[in-house]
Amino acid sequence: MIKIKNLTCGYGNKKTVTNINMDFDKGEVVCLLGPNGVGKTTFFKSLLGFIKAIEGEIYINGKSLEKFSKKERARAIAYVPQAHHTPFDFKVCDVIMMGRTIHFKKQYPEEQDKKVVNHIMEELGLNMLKDKSYLQISGGEQQLVLIGRALAQETDTIVLDEPTSNLDFGNQSKIMKVIKKLKEQNKLIIMTTHSPNQVFECGTKVVVFKSGQVYAIGNPEDVINDTFLFDVYNVKGRVYDLDGNHNKVCVSY
Repeated sequence: MIKIKNLTCGYGNKKTVTNINMDFDKGEVVCLLGPNGVGKTTFFKSLLGFIKAIEGEIYINGKSLEKFSKKERARAIAYVPQAHHTPFDFKVCDVIMMGRTIHFKKQYPEEQDKKVVNHIMEELGLNMLKDKSYLQISGGEQQLVLIGRALAQETDTIVLDEPTSNLDFGNQSKIMKVIKKLKEQNKLIIMTTHSPNQVFECGTKVVVFKSGQVYAIGNPEDVINDTFLFDVYNVKGRVYDLDGNHNKVCVSY
């Protein structure tokens, strides 16, 4: 579904991440992991088409990303940022409806658009908030609304930038449950995270960046181990299997 071939990305002629080759498909949760400043965000921006690749190609369903119009790109990939600050006092239902604009046949939402948004709010448990101000709900609720806006685009791929950043433990758990549910719906989820434990919880594939290169890519259980923690984060730690059923967790010491 997404094929990345010999990709080098950066800003201008300055190369930040080089020689990336990987394939992603529907039904996967791909977690991008690694320390700060190693190229994850730059790769992210290239994948979304925010910055142009220096070398190589990104293909979506066999078509080069460079040949996509902005509207075609919005119909292929939905993006959930870490946070969204709006100067206007939009209702929750209106923020989610913004994801439908790429499908509008007129200059306003029609009945089908309203049905899609209502279904999304029900799925995410946001019905009670639909008429509330986006600016006056909690951070966890805002993150769910941004996921709802992405779902309203009805894309096969959703890209999330640290979706649990600055959230409390309870809201982190809610977001993780939503991500696992989207995987079950055969969506391709690509997300950045700083937590190896979140990779174990919901990831089917992990891509680890280190010093502008892909350090490792594969199944989380094969990639994340004691040696990985030291090599990538310079941290002494252990990976424990909690119950013998491959429910693993990383602990530093």
